[in-house]
Order: sequence, then C-alpha cells, then structure tokens
Amino acid sequence: VEEIADEADGADQADTERALELYHELVELTGAVVEEPRIDVPQLSFELAGRFELAAELKQRLLQLTSERMRMKLLVELLAGAAAAVAREQEIAERAQRNGKVDPRG
Repeated sequence: VEEIADEADGADQADTERALELYHELVELTGAVVEEPRIDVPQLSFELAGRFELAAELKQRLLQLTSERMRMKLLVELLAGAAAAVAREQEIAERAQRNGKVDPRG
C-alpha cells in the first residue's frame, strides 16, 4: 500500500466553522454520545467524519480527496444533508404521533 500525501492546502476557515456547527447540530439532533473532536489536528475533516456512520461510498469520496480544503467542503455538504434528513425524520415522527389527535390550540 502506497501512502499518498495530502496537498498543502488547509481548509477554509468558514468551511471549518460550518462543519463544526453542523457536527454539534447533528449530535444534538440525534442525542449521540460522542467524544468531542480534536480541532487542532491537520486533517479535521477525517476527525469529524469519523464521529458518524457514513455510507461506504461517502467515506470513499472523502478518502479519495488529497486536499483538506476539498474534503472539508464535501464534509460540510454531507453533514448539512444529514442534519436536514434527521430533522425531517423527527418532524415526520412528531406528525405521526399527533395523527388522529385534536390539537387543543385549535
């Protein structure tokens, strides 16, 4: 196995901040008990992605990128999609629980 070095481009600060926000949002939405990520690592994208179960093809997409900048951009997209999906599932579950019940507020 040949190790492939990362490009020397750090992640965009805005993407890093957004990824951390989405990470915390997902933890809150799911109630997951996970270790806080180490934010001082050079490959924060891997540190964050490793905290969640991602589909194999999504993990592969992250692994194939040799740019932390590009990995972080992709991770922001993935985490945003996951957060939206979890929020949608929770909304559907809440609506299903109210199905057939009268809302006392009118």
